[in-house]
Amino acid sequence: MLLPGISRSCTHVRGHGGVKGALRQIHRRLPKARFVARFDIAAYYTSMRHDAVKAQLAKTDLDAHQRGLIADYLALPDSQGAGVGMVASGGLSPLLGALYLSSLDRRMDRLCQGNRLVHYVRYMDDIVLLASTRWQLRRAIAALHEEIAPLGLRLRRVKRFIGRTTQGFDFLG
Repeated sequence: MLLPGISRSCTHVRGHGGVKGALRQIHRRLPKARFVARFDIAAYYTSMRHDAVKAQLAKTDLDAHQRGLIADYLALPDSQGAGVGMVASGGLSPLLGALYLSSLDRRMDRLCQGNRLVHYVRYMDDIVLLASTRWQLRRAIAALHEEIAPLGLRLRRVKRFIGRTTQGFDFLG
């Protein structure tokens, strides 16, 4: 089963709150947060490395048959054999996407637990960080970059916002 290993911060997974839950979390933390960073991962599904997904699957309690089905699912759009990318609209894509970023979720959860003044919420490829101080936010952003770089992911420059919460920001359109 994949769900026990997926963080509650990953709100798009069934039972983790969805869009409304993500917005509720952010709304509850806004009074204490003075700074916000909002990011979107560029080419989220098309950048996922199959070897990384398979390595993460090997750590779950899925049997060989189930892992084989997922390997076939990953191979469908990979006609050139590049070992990268996944169907964005497929039934397994949100769950595999959650698994792909589980190392990021765990790192950010640890950062938030150690420092209750930083809060992290993710819905698919959209990320919000809330912090009381600019330095806490900078530390959280550095951790975010450290975790996504080895996965071959990068953040969109156009869809990012870093600033004071009083300026307002959008999340999920």
